[in-house]
Amino acid sequence: MGTFLDKLDALADRKPNMKRAAENIKSDLESDLHLYGISQKLQTSLDESIENGDEIRDTVESHRSIKRPELHVEAEIQPNQIRRVMSLHSFSRYHMAPADSSFELSGAANELLEDVVIRYFPELREGRADKIEETIDSEELAGTTGPPRKPTWWTWLEENDSHPADGETYMLELALSENERRFAQTSGIVVEVTFEKRDLENVSKIMGANGIPFFRPTGLDSFSEDTPFRPNLKPEPFGRTCPTPPATKERPEAVSESVAYENLSENVKIILTGFRY
Repeated sequence: MGTFLDKLDALADRKPNMKRAAENIKSDLESDLHLYGISQKLQTSLDESIENGDEIRDTVESHRSIKRPELHVEAEIQPNQIRRVMSLHSFSRYHMAPADSSFELSGAANELLEDVVIRYFPELREGRADKIEETIDSEELAGTTGPPRKPTWWTWLEENDSHPADGETYMLELALSENERRFAQTSGIVVEVTFEKRDLENVSKIMGANGIPFFRPTGLDSFSEDTPFRPNLKPEPFGRTCPTPPATKERPEAVSESVAYENLSENVKIILTGFRY
């Protein structure tokens, strides 16, 4: 039947646009020189899933950090603030719209996008500012911090670090997908949502007594066609982007489960920042 890595190679041979996803996993295996990689225990569990007859995509899905947290490296995040960066489209779709709404199929989707711009980012649309920031209550957001049932990706500013000059540079530094950058280019707006880390860690209603954990991302968390993700091969217990072009700044990253805003504690303050693309 073969091992997980055998199946991974076979998938890459059949589907060339999955080669990078396969290489991400193979290059991220734990070794004496790569202490924070995919552990032997996780590799064994992946092999056992294949031996039980599971398809490789199902095996990957069921072994992501949010599904098998006990097999992944919990990320060490030093700053108190942690951030999500996305297109205006994704902010409206996941953060603003109720989690159970059919955003893409709803005729109100464009109205919601327009409402978000008018409410939070009019200066960006009108060209009167390149960046605007305001603090809002989490109660203003009816959705979730990211797509349900998928890893939610986070970044933060390291010591003596600062924001990039514009939204396009920010998205390139974070190696966001071409599709996400296309959405941002269309609207001309990139959105950053900043949380106090403790407000997310204190989400105990749905995540248990220890709150929401953050993990060092692996290729299992971004297993998709032509993925822009690259694993962090440096001795750091968190991810780090590997953007193109090569001269672009790398930024730290981690993943977690998505959290519904209604499950945050009352009066949680969130910093909403908009950048011109």
